[in-house]
Amino acid sequence: MDSYFSLIKFVNNNDSNENIVVGLIVMSGEKLYYNISQTKLAFTKKLNPKSWRLFDFSLSKFNSFLEEDNDLLYKEQYKIFSSSLDKSYFSRLSNYQNGVFQITKPESINMKFDKDSFYLYFKKLVGEELTKPHPDLSKKRFEIKLKHYYQNKVFHQRADLNYRVQPDNIPGLFFPVEVDFIAKNGQLLVGQAIDFNSQPKTIAKRFNEFENLVYNLEKFSNVKKIDKGSYNLIYGRPQARSEQEKIFNDIYRKKDEAPFKIIEPEELNEIAKLLESRSFEKFSDYLMDPTQ
Repeated sequence: MDSYFSLIKFVNNNDSNENIVVGLIVMSGEKLYYNISQTKLAFTKKLNPKSWRLFDFSLSKFNSFLEEDNDLLYKEQYKIFSSSLDKSYFSRLSNYQNGVFQITKPESINMKFDKDSFYLYFKKLVGEELTKPHPDLSKKRFEIKLKHYYQNKVFHQRADLNYRVQPDNIPGLFFPVEVDFIAKNGQLLVGQAIDFNSQPKTIAKRFNEFENLVYNLEKFSNVKKIDKGSYNLIYGRPQARSEQEKIFNDIYRKKDEAPFKIIEPEELNEIAKLLESRSFEKFSDYLMDPTQ
């Protein structure tokens, strides 16, 4: 597949076109990779403080545009966006930005980019090696913890794991919603994990999906004359004093009014005991039963 890259330049002298490459943008599929060299920025500020102020203003505007109009997927030493921007946009931008802040016309590369290839091209085109950041271990720890509890054989025997609830089966849903587990006896038993260290947009999306699912599963239960369900939001604790912690606290404060429980992964042990002590069946088996 074709990817495209543009360089971001600080133009120190328009007459001689003296410039310094300070950043790189790569468009590959639906992703946009972007980074600015902080070392190069510091150098340009010392080189030409007057022009640098105008450059810094234009760069801030450009950063704001990217963050407002595209979904940030990862923020490490560089940013990865889910983007609707295309080659033609950057071609137009290269025509307009002809002052101290300049974006070059996109050039084609016949390859698909990932994080590693972006590192290599940043070093090659910007002239600075990015040190790979330490991974965010909090997310990994949450996933490992969940996997540990779901290894209990009762989850595999009496519940559907990583199950996509389909709109065809649940009136009111407009799109499939994946849950960690779902089972049924006299009531529905449902669990959905949300890692509150994820990006705020991701948290909001998953939480809204779960709320909507609970609402429609309860309507489904009323029609099928099933008892009120037991719905569980399993949370990964957010970092202290983060934006994600504020979101979590807002949700947790309203837990007594919510139609679901908010639980920690350790409480999955109690759910396993519940599955074992009662005649639960997989939700998919229930749907396949012609008598229902």
